[in-house]
Amino acid sequence: MVTKDVLEKLLVAAVLKALGMNRELDVISFNRTIELLTSQNSIMQKIPLRISQSIEELQNERSKSSKTKDKYISFYPQKGIILYDGIYGSAFGRMNYFYRSKGIRIFLFKDKSLDVVATYCTINEDGFNFSNESIDTYEVVNNIASCSSLLQYMDVTVENIPLQMIKFITHIKQPFTVDYYIEYLLLPPDVDKISNYSLKAQSLLWKICLSAKFRKEWGTEIVNTAISLLISIGLLPPSIELLNFIKKSAMVNVTDLMGTINHIAESIDKQNSSLLSSINLGMGPLGVGINPNVLWEKLKKVF
Repeated sequence: MVTKDVLEKLLVAAVLKALGMNRELDVISFNRTIELLTSQNSIMQKIPLRISQSIEELQNERSKSSKTKDKYISFYPQKGIILYDGIYGSAFGRMNYFYRSKGIRIFLFKDKSLDVVATYCTINEDGFNFSNESIDTYEVVNNIASCSSLLQYMDVTVENIPLQMIKFITHIKQPFTVDYYIEYLLLPPDVDKISNYSLKAQSLLWKICLSAKFRKEWGTEIVNTAISLLISIGLLPPSIELLNFIKKSAMVNVTDLMGTINHIAESIDKQNSSLLSSINLGMGPLGVGINPNVLWEKLKKVF
């Protein structure tokens, strides 16, 4: 189940960060996201710690089920999700490997702990060897320093952490049955899909953003900034939510309707030209009617 309340708080926090506010929104948003994700059993899956199998064993097991292959895998004690996947193919020594990869992965486990690992894999004449070596762990993220240090492993911007949390929530992969070891590294196109959970979160964010209640509560400028932020992380409004918005707005306020539709179109056009920089308003344009202090007080009441 996707929690509408948490998504709305994250969306408003992302807007306030874009407006230059920095009042503990980062750590609060991070921990709300961790709590939300770890409560979702549908996206949790078994994560391999190590895999080792010789060519001879691979040949003998070729026709057997994935359950049989599991005996060569050491799994982490808890289920989890891949919060960040930064592995890549790595050439080393001509003709020495069929495939070799390395890089960073970050796992979020059911108990809310996070493990930063160096993932190594080689496929050669000796067989298949895969391992995750822990390089950093986070049991609790309770300050901006630990939050920022974790995100730096992911090579993502820390300028708007609430927005980054929304991106995590809306881009989780759908768990699937792994039949071949290589699928722990490279996802086949037929299973490389966004999870149903994340798709629902995407739709719900737009439902929140385009609702009359959200506009009444936060104002047009906040709504427009929220629209721009969602589009900046690749979330386009689903057709059904846009149609519902048009249907409801056409009977109330045509000016607001056209203004929002035009803003969506303009934001999509700007997507390829560094949208985040263009909407980082700072303190200069706040004369349009946005009072950040009032917004912050409202946010504290609901966060």
